[in-house]
Amino acid sequence: MTPAETHADWAQRVRERRLKLRFSQDQLADTLGVRQATISSLERGHHVPSDELKWRLAGALGCLITDLFPYPAHRPEFPGPVPARRERVAS
Repeated sequence: MTPAETHADWAQRVRERRLKLRFSQDQLADTLGVRQATISSLERGHHVPSDELKWRLAGALGCLITDLFPYPAHRPEFPGPVPARRERVAS
């Protein structure tokens, strides 16, 4: 994270992207396999996601990881093929 970058900065980008896609926090949580409280905490900047969750967030929100976070996170190693992207839930 750069000195000028705060948790609130990337948290706001996650929230804005979710709202742009018309995802509820519940829908995003279901897509990621986490609790809604985790998404809420992320969007308030109270929870710093793991590198794996950063990649999953970017995938679920249909953007590059660098669109959300200030520097590339370590890409987790997946055993076997990378899972296919899930279909977005229509609201």
